[in-house]
Amino acid sequence: MIAPMLTFLLAGLLSTVQAAQAPDPVLASFNSRVQISSAAPAADRLILQNALAKLYAAPTSKPLVERFVSRNITGTLGWERLTSGKQFQGGSGFVGRFGATDPHADPMGVSVNTAYLDWARAQGWSDDRIAVRVAGHLAHELLGHVLEGTLARRAGLLEAFNLYDGNELNALLVGWLTSDDLGLPGDDLMWEFLASPESLRRGLQERGADYAIALPLSSLRGGGPREYQARLLSNAQSLQELPDSRHANDVTLSIIDHFITGHPTGDPLHLTAERAATLLHNSQVYRDDYFPAQEKKLVKIEEALRRFKARLEDPVEGAKISTQAGNPAFDGWEGAIARDVAELRRRFGGRTAPAQADHWPAGQLSGAQLTELYDRDHVLHPEHWGKAP
Repeated sequence: MIAPMLTFLLAGLLSTVQAAQAPDPVLASFNSRVQISSAAPAADRLILQNALAKLYAAPTSKPLVERFVSRNITGTLGWERLTSGKQFQGGSGFVGRFGATDPHADPMGVSVNTAYLDWARAQGWSDDRIAVRVAGHLAHELLGHVLEGTLARRAGLLEAFNLYDGNELNALLVGWLTSDDLGLPGDDLMWEFLASPESLRRGLQERGADYAIALPLSSLRGGGPREYQARLLSNAQSLQELPDSRHANDVTLSIIDHFITGHPTGDPLHLTAERAATLLHNSQVYRDDYFPAQEKKLVKIEEALRRFKARLEDPVEGAKISTQAGNPAFDGWEGAIARDVAELRRRFGGRTAPAQADHWPAGQLSGAQLTELYDRDHVLHPEHWGKAP
C-alpha cells in the first residue's frame, strides 16, 4: 500500500516540477512572434529577450501581450545605432532617442538605440537592470505602436492612424503604466502630461516631422488643414527665433573665453579652462550639434506640414482620411486612452514630480556663477565690455 502511494506522490511531484519548468505557451508564442535580429552580440540579444519576458510579467502589459498573441501580430526587434545628439555634461540621463518603430514596414519593426546600451553600461548598470528599462520602452513601441498599428493596417485604417495623435499618446500611456509596474520612476513627459495634457501635445509637435503632423481625432475628421496652418505659423516663429538663441550661446562662449584669457593668473576673476570645461563643452555642443540639428528639424517640420496640409485639402485624399477616421475603431482607441489616463491619475494623482538631483560636476563653474563673474567684472572693469553683450 505504501509503495503505490509513494509512486503516486512522486509522480505528482514530478508533474509539478515539469509544469514549473515548461515555458508558458503565451510567452513562448510572444517570443516567436517578435523576431529578434541576430546581428547583435548574444548578450545584447539576451537583454531584449529578457525585456520581452518582463512585459509578460507586468500587470499592465501582460494582457496586451496576450492580445498580441491572440490577434496573431508579428514584429521585428533589434539593436541599431540611431542618430543621437552629443551628450551634454552635468545631466542625469541619456540624451537622444531610445528607439523607434517603423510603421511602414510589414511586419512593423522596432529598433532600440545601441547608443542607449553603450550609455547604460557606461553607468555600470547590469544587463538585467538595462532589460527592465528596455521593457518599459518596448511596452511603448511593441505594445503601443506595433500592436495597434498592425490592427489599424488590417482594418484599412493605417493612413489615418499614422496621422492620429492618439497613436503616440496611447503608446506613451502603455509605457508609463508598465514602467510603473516595473518599479521605474516616471519620466519628464509623464509629469508634464499630468500637469497639462495640452502642454505635452504641443511639445510633442515640436519633436519632429512625424509628431508635427499628428492630429487629434476631431481634426482628422475635419478641420485638419486649419490645424496645420496654425502649426506652420508657430514653426515659422521658432525658425525666426533660432538666430537669437544661437547668438546668446555665442555670447556665452565669448564671456567664458574673456575670463580665461582676459584676466591673468592671480586675478580674482581669472577662470581656468579646467574649471569652465563643463560649460564650454555644453555651449560647444549647442553651437556645433544642437542648433544645426534644430534648424534641420524645423525645416523638415515645415515641409511635412505643407505636404500633409495639401493632402488633406485635396478632395479625394481628404475624404479618404476623414472616412477612415470616422471608423468606430478610433472611438475604441479614444476609450482605451481615457481608461489609461484615469489609471495614471489614480496612481499618481496628488503627487508632484520629484526634485531633480544635482548632477553638475563638483568644482565646475555653473551658469549662475558665470553670470556673477560677468556682473562683477562689468562693475570693476566696464572698459572690458564696451557695449554689454
